[in-house]
Amino acid sequence: MKGNKRNFLAILRIELDDLSTDIERLIQECSLGAQKGAITQNVFMQNLAIFKNELLGVHSFQHILDKIDPENYDDLDSLIEDIRKQFQALLRSHGLVHALQVYVNRKLDKVARYVTQ
Repeated sequence: MKGNKRNFLAILRIELDDLSTDIERLIQECSLGAQKGAITQNVFMQNLAIFKNELLGVHSFQHILDKIDPENYDDLDSLIEDIRKQFQALLRSHGLVHALQVYVNRKLDKVARYVTQ
């Protein structure tokens, strides 16, 4: 069980790096669309603000994970529950977009399934 908690955190960090990369790609695609005139400057700026907010949330979430010691949890479920609570508090306190909660919850569930199967 101890290995599951450590593996969970390690894989979750990889998944969050992947999410950051995806958001950065969306920023590049949006920027290219604005340069080509496919979207207006106003739409580009609104999208950019949302994407930057999501990136801030992912990076802040990574800081939460850096502070977690898996040895402080009895099992994987209690670890995941605490991570969810800390992330929800982060969303509220930093005014981060709600979509980020959906992304992170999917990542948490995906990694939990992976390490327990």
